[in-house]
Amino acid sequence: MPGVVNLALLILPAAIWASLVVVGVTVMVDIGPMALACVTWGVAALVLLWATRGTLAGSVHILRSEAGLLFLSALTGIAAFQGLWFAGLLQANVTNVAILTATLPVMIAALAAIAIGEHLSPWQLFGVALTLAGALWVGVYGDVLRLKGLRLGRGEVLILLANLSMAVYTVALKRWPSKLPPLSFMAVIATIGTVILVPAMIIEGGFGPGWGPYIQHVGAITYIGVVSSAAAYVFWNESVVRNGANLTAMFLYTQPAFAVAFCWLFLKQPVLTYHWQGIVAISAGLILVVLGEAYRTDLNKDLK
Repeated sequence: MPGVVNLALLILPAAIWASLVVVGVTVMVDIGPMALACVTWGVAALVLLWATRGTLAGSVHILRSEAGLLFLSALTGIAAFQGLWFAGLLQANVTNVAILTATLPVMIAALAAIAIGEHLSPWQLFGVALTLAGALWVGVYGDVLRLKGLRLGRGEVLILLANLSMAVYTVALKRWPSKLPPLSFMAVIATIGTVILVPAMIIEGGFGPGWGPYIQHVGAITYIGVVSSAAAYVFWNESVVRNGANLTAMFLYTQPAFAVAFCWLFLKQPVLTYHWQGIVAISAGLILVVLGEAYRTDLNKDLK
C-alpha cells in the first residue's frame, strides 16, 4: 500500500481541483477564461519565483539543458490545459463537463501504456471500470437516459482537448523527469505558461472591462493561483514521479465525490442517493487499483 505521504499526494490534487466547482462558480461570470488562466498562473508564478529565487540562481545549466522539456510542460500542462478547460467550462453543458472529466485518467492510462510502458493489471482495469462507472453515475445524476442527451459541442471539444493536453504533460513528466526541485520546476513552467497565455488574453479583451472584476474576486484569484494552480501541480508532479502516471491519474476519479462534499458544505446543496452510489463505486474501484499496484510492487521485489 502507498505510504501516508504518497497517499496524500494522490488525493490532494483531486480534492483541490474539485474545490474549483465552488470557488470558480462566480469568478467565471465576470472574468474571461483566458484572462482568468493568465492572471491566476501569473499569481502562482510570482509566488513560486519568490520562493525559489535562491535555487533558480544556481540552476542555470539545468534550465538550459531542459529548455525543450520546460517549454513543452508549460505549453501543455499550464497554458493549453488551463486555458482550454476554462473556455470549455463556459461553453459546455455542466453535466457533459462532469462526464468528460472522467476521460482524463483514461487518456493518461492509454498514453502511458504506449509511451512509457505503464500497464494496468486485470484487477486494476476492473477497478478503473468501477471508478469510471461511478464518476459517470454522478455525472448523469443517477439517470442513465441522460447519456442519450450527450452532445459534443464546441465547449465539450475544448474540455477533451484540455484533457489530452494534460495527459501529454503528465506522461512527459514521467518519461523525462526534470532535475530541478519540484518548486523550481513549477516556478519556471508557471512563468513560461503565463507568458504563452498573454496573447490569448489580449485577443480575448484583456483588461478591457477594467480592474473592477479582478479586485472584486481577488480572494478567489489568489486561491486559484496559489492553491489550485501552484500547490496542486506540485503535489500532482511529485505523485507522478513517486506513484506513476497511471495510479496518479486514477485518483482523479475522486473529484466528483469531493465536488459533492464541497457543494454540500459550502453551497448547502443536498447529498442525494445517486451521489452515495457513485462514491461507493469510485471508492471500491480505487481500492482495487491501489491493492493491485501494491501486489505488483511486492511481486517485483520478490522476483528481484
